[in-house]
Amino acid sequence: MLLKYLGAAREVGKSSFLIMNDIDKKNNQPNYIILDAGITCKDNLNTYPLFLINFISTKNVYLCLSHFHLDHSGFLPIIASYTCSKIIIISSYYTKLLYFFNVKQMINADCKSKTILNIDDIEISMEILELFVENNTYKIFNSLVTI
Repeated sequence: MLLKYLGAAREVGKSSFLIMNDIDKKNNQPNYIILDAGITCKDNLNTYPLFLINFISTKNVYLCLSHFHLDHSGFLPIIASYTCSKIIIISSYYTKLLYFFNVKQMINADCKSKTILNIDDIEISMEILELFVENNTYKIFNSLVTI
C-alpha cells in the first residue's frame, strides 16, 4: 500500500490523499482510493490538488469525501465532469447535501473569477455521488470496509 499527499499536508486547502492499494487480480492493476479533493481560493496554479486528470481518466477510483468544506470537496465537480474513468464517489447524506450548497455558493461568491466550475459540473458530480450509511460494511475493491 502506498500513501501519497496530493495537496494540503502543511497548509489549509486542497486537501487530497491518494492510496494505491493492492493489485486487482482481475485486471492486474492497482486499486486507487482518493481521500478528499479540495481546492484553495488562491489566484494561482496551486489552487487544485497535484494529480492530473489524465491519471484519473485511466484508473478505477474510489473517491471518499470526509466532509463538505471546499478545501476537501471543491475539486470534485472537475473530476466528475472531465474524467472518463469509472470513478465512484462516496460520502454521507449530510456531506452530499452540504457539499451541493457549498460549491453552488462558491460559484456565485468572490471566488468566481478563480474557478472553472459551472452549475452543470456540480449537477454531474451530484449524480454520481453515492451515499454510504455510517456503521455499515461495504465492498470496496474486493475488501470489506466498515464506514
